[in-house]
Parts: sequence; C-alpha cells; structure tokens
Amino acid sequence: MKPHSSAVIVSVALVIVGCNPSDFNTPWLLNHVRIVAMQAEPPQPLPGNSTTVRALVYEPPASSDPDEQETITGYRWSWCPLAMDPSDPSRCLVDQTMADGLFAGIPGVPPLDLGTEETATFTNPFPVAMLAGLCRKDFSVLPSLQQAVSARGDLSASGGFDFGCTIAGFPITIKLVMQASVRGEPKEFPAIFKVYLPVDDAIPPNRNPVVGPVNITGEDDKSLRNPLDESGTYAAVRDGETPLILDLPLESAETLPVQASDLQAGSMTREKLDIYWFCEGGSFGA
Repeated sequence: MKPHSSAVIVSVALVIVGCNPSDFNTPWLLNHVRIVAMQAEPPQPLPGNSTTVRALVYEPPASSDPDEQETITGYRWSWCPLAMDPSDPSRCLVDQTMADGLFAGIPGVPPLDLGTEETATFTNPFPVAMLAGLCRKDFSVLPSLQQAVSARGDLSASGGFDFGCTIAGFPITIKLVMQASVRGEPKEFPAIFKVYLPVDDAIPPNRNPVVGPVNITGEDDKSLRNPLDESGTYAAVRDGETPLILDLPLESAETLPVQASDLQAGSMTREKLDIYWFCEGGSFGA
C-alpha cells in the first residue's frame, strides 16, 4: 500500500540479561526445535505471480549426547483455499479431488501439495474480480463452490461461506509440517500461515517491511551502534546487561484505506508492526 512520506526513525530497544538458561522458561527462549515464524515474499502475489513461503526455524546446536540431540529432518507444505476445520485448525476441509472440481475452469491452480523443500512456492491463479465476488458472497463467480459447500455438511458447519476476507484481501492458508528427530524419536511440528490474495485492483499489493540490523549500543550513550554480525549471535556476559537497539524507518510502514464499517470511512490507517526478540540463553528486559 502507499508508503507514508515521513522520514522519522523509530527505535525499538531492549536489554538482554545474561543468566543461566535453566533458570526460566519463556516464549523467547530458544532451546528446542521450533518454528519461530513464517514469511511470504512477496506477501500478496498478484494474479499470475508467485510467492515464496519460508519458515524461520530453530535447531539447537549439536549435542555431545546423542540421546539429547534435536535435528530437523524434513518439511511438508500444502495450501488450503477455504476455511480450516474449526475442531482442528491445522486440517483443511478441501482435498485434492474436491479442489479439482472446484477450480476445473481456472487454469494454473497449484496442487494442494506444495512439496517437501525448505521453501514452498504458490502461484496465484485467481482473477481479482472472482475473489472480490466471493468476498461479497456472490457465488455466481464460482458456482461449483456453492454446490460443494451445500453438499458438504462439515463445510457448512465451519462457515464455508465466510472466507474471512479483510481489506488485506482473500485469505488462503499455507500449512507447514516440519519433521524432526527429538531425542531419537520422530516428531512433527505443524504451523499455518495466511496469505492474502488481492481483491481490489485500486489498492497496491502489500509489501514486507525492510528491517535494519540489530545493533549493540551503549548503556549510557544510545547513539552508539555496533551491528551484530550476519549470524545474529552475541555472547552476553553472565549477570550483565547488553543494550540492543533496532532502527525502523517510519516511511517503511504502509497505509491502508479505512473500510466503510470502520470509524471514519475514506481516511487512512497505518499498518502495525510487531517486533519479537528471541535468544538461546539469558532474558530480556525493557
């Protein structure tokens, strides 16, 4: 969406405190195999264009004790065009046979199975006008969908007609099942991620923000900037404090038109960016 013209820099700061990792158990502590986040680039593919979805994963360092080793062994990607099962949010209510029937008249629809590589590629085959019609619940744009939902009680019960459209677009679900060996036992870690497809040609597609490097700064002089290296690792002193700072240009935040149902139709709202910090040991403080 249209970027704001301001040149203000927003700084996000925190302190990492060195301590014994076994002293606490918090969401930011990385000590087991884990899917930390997922990203699509570009985040909102135009019709005929592709997006690459990748996962930020954590794998603990090699252990000298094989019985304690945790390693990632594989990936399995898929996508779902409709609502997920409300009783199991990781389960798609559409199988490949049903998808083939739904989208028989649309060329280039990807198979639901997106492969087993570290990343997955999804190509958007859907015209903007068709998705906009579905968001309005105008099933004349895809009659086969109405027939399928009517014939499937589980789809109707899950709100099959409610696609969850927002100003961001028409959502599809990308699912990743990460496979790992944890202390000699096979484990699976599922994660789901929404990709919003365009429903309005007048709104430019969304972009991922550009986040600058994390810097180590002085406790007394926050103007000091010592970027972390590419590995993103830093050995904090036990029981000591290390200030970190991240600078974000405000102009990288996009603006969106406010929907008619919102407070002031016709105005603009700036997107929100949440920052999360993770480390392999220690703690964070404000």
